[in-house]
Amino acid sequence: MTQPAQRPSLRRCPSCGAAVSDTAMSCNTCGGVLAIDTLFMRLRQEGSFFTQRLRSVIVEKNLTLWILALIPLLILPPVLAAILSLRAAREGTETERSTAFWIIGIALCNIILSVLAWRWLSQMSYGVGTLLAPVLPPHGSAVPGAQHI
Repeated sequence: MTQPAQRPSLRRCPSCGAAVSDTAMSCNTCGGVLAIDTLFMRLRQEGSFFTQRLRSVIVEKNLTLWILALIPLLILPPVLAAILSLRAAREGTETERSTAFWIIGIALCNIILSVLAWRWLSQMSYGVGTLLAPVLPPHGSAVPGAQHI
C-alpha cells in the first residue's frame, strides 16, 4: 500500500495574511521575509502588552505623582509633579486636594534641595581642581620624564 503524499502545512504571512508553506522563507504574495515579519509582529504584540501594563500602573495618579515628586537631583520630575498636582487640586475632592498639596510641598522641597546639591557639586568640583593644581603640571608644560622628539 502506498501512503498518500502529505501536503505541506500552511501558515499565514504576518504582513499580508496570504497562505504560505511552513518551509517557505518568504511570502510569494508580498515578498516579505517571514522570520523578520514574525519577529516584528511579536515585538508589536509584546510592546502593546507592556504599554497596557504601564497604563494600568499609571492609572493610580497619586502614586505616579509621588514618584515624580521624590526623584532626587533631577529638577524636571518634581516640577511636573507640582504642576500636575496643582491641576488635580483644582479639580478634585477635599482628600485629593490635601494629597495634592502634600505632593506639591514635597516636590518644592526636592527642587530646592536639588538646586542646592547641584550648586554644592559645582563648587566641590572647582575645589577639587584647586586642590590638585599643585600636584598636576601646569597646562601646556611637559610632563617630567617625557622625551621630546
